Amino acid sequence: MTEELSQFIYLILYLLATSYFIVLGCIMLTQRENIISTHGELMAKRRMTQSVAIFMFTWAFDCMIYLFPMFYCNDITDKGYEICYLITLMLDAPLIYMVMHAVIQKKENTPYRTSALGLPFLCIVIWHIIASEDVCGKLPIHIASVLNVAIILFLIIRHAREYRIYVSRIKSEYSDISGREIFWSWSCFAGFAVQAIIFIIYQYCWEPWLEIIYGVLSLANAAYLCHCTYRQRPLDNDVVEEEPTEDIAAKEDIREKAFYSVIEQKLESLCEAKLLFLEPDLTRETLCLRLSISSTYLKMYFHSRGLSFHQYINTLRIEHAVKLMQENPDMQIREISELSGFRSQTTFRKMFKEVMGCLPSEIRKEPMQETTTEPQIDS
Repeated sequence: MTEELSQFIYLILYLLATSYFIVLGCIMLTQRENIISTHGELMAKRRMTQSVAIFMFTWAFDCMIYLFPMFYCNDITDKGYEICYLITLMLDAPLIYMVMHAVIQKKENTPYRTSALGLPFLCIVIWHIIASEDVCGKLPIHIASVLNVAIILFLIIRHAREYRIYVSRIKSEYSDISGREIFWSWSCFAGFAVQAIIFIIYQYCWEPWLEIIYGVLSLANAAYLCHCTYRQRPLDNDVVEEEPTEDIAAKEDIREKAFYSVIEQKLESLCEAKLLFLEPDLTRETLCLRLSISSTYLKMYFHSRGLSFHQYINTLRIEHAVKLMQENPDMQIREISELSGFRSQTTFRKMFKEVMGCLPSEIRKEPMQETTTEPQIDS
């Protein structure tokens, strides 16, 4: 009676987990599109949410396949459970790769590479099904477990390189990077790695508390991933990725450098005189259209000064904020940040600290005319 009750409880919990993942997947698929986003941003957002939705539905399937051996066996070492375990590894590792690429907006040949990651696990599944238990024993399970952890760790290491490229790109394209930053991906994918390790330990050292930890971590990771991707503001896929700054530096010649003075005059006229930098959603592409110059030339100009587009625009915003603080000593920080082109007070304080070397509240403690710290645009 105790075993039957235990099996019934497990059955209910797995059904609830399956429903939970399906609901999360449906929420991601039915996300409303932001009408102010560009076509490229909408396409990138759709790809991201669809990838996460597929991941949620796959997790739901992972829960469902365990229901079949659960009806006839309560032994975790049964071959039916082991085959289910191998199938979940075959599906999850490639899908983590797919979600990672969707988050950092990498598009090259992803479906084929995703499928390729699952092929070794498929071979192990077939091997475990057709091989005799006396001949191979637990060898397929051991190999698949080690391979799964190795792939996830490799993907996290690869993510470190792609993350740096992504951050460099958002700072070269956007003046406001709040909502586009993907630092949350580190905690999310680290959670997947911990989850995979617990899952492996759970297969060889079954304990109820381990299963509870794994279940809670799975639900938390799924909710966190959906929450972050739901709120994520992606890059514009229609903006062509340009050459790395190393290649740009090699292409600078006398003619191009002479053109920098023209760019500087246009920037001073449009940004500094007409206060274009106060537009919160200003992008490099928009600025190029207003200046009527090539995006490549503008990027080369910023590179020659050791700045990114993000640094240049936000330095002008901070200069404007300091001016407002001088002219309006009683004005609240929230109002100053909004009038300076910042959507978030957190971003305003961070940029103020970076440019001025202190926080807005600290600079107000002394008379403005005695403040020696000045914003620096030139490197």
